[in-house]
Order: sequence, then C-alpha cells, then structure tokens
Amino acid sequence: MSIELKICGLTTISDMRMAEAIGADYVGMVVEVPYSRRPVSRWTAQFMCRAARVRPVLVMAQQPLDELVNIAQLCSPFALQVHGDESTEPKSGGAWP
Repeated sequence: MSIELKICGLTTISDMRMAEAIGADYVGMVVEVPYSRRPVSRWTAQFMCRAARVRPVLVMAQQPLDELVNIAQLCSPFALQVHGDESTEPKSGGAWP
C-alpha cells in the first residue's frame, strides 16, 4: 500500500513549491471560505492551479453548488474537497454541464 500526501492551506506559489519539494502528491488551497485562517480568492486559486507541478485540490465550504462548479471550471483542479451542507441541486434550477 502506498501513501499519498496532500499539503493544504497553501496561499502562495512559494508555499506550493516548498510542499512540492518535500514530496507532496497534492497541493491544497482553501478557496473563498471566509472563516478559514488561510483562504485564497478564486483568482489566486486559478493561478496556483495553473502553476502546480503536482495535483491541485480546491477545498471549499458553504458554497452553492453552482458556485462550486463555476470555481472548478475556472481553476481546473485535480479534485474538489467540499465541507459543509451543500445542496446537490443547482441554484438556478437548470441542468449541470
């Protein structure tokens, strides 16, 4: 069994490079979670996802599902990690892409 490592709460490219250098398999950014101690904007997350040398993960909470989809499409992460009580229904009532 192999173990994979995710280092989360990264807020700068410098942080991300350090995590990559010590062997992280995933780098995580907490996106637009106002009560987090280490949140980043969706635009910073987009920049960091594009610059990542390993698999980026976005951690989000208390966002409408439509917003989760919008941020995921903007940033193109490897994965989303969602905490909270998000609904599985689109806010707009429409279909998912």
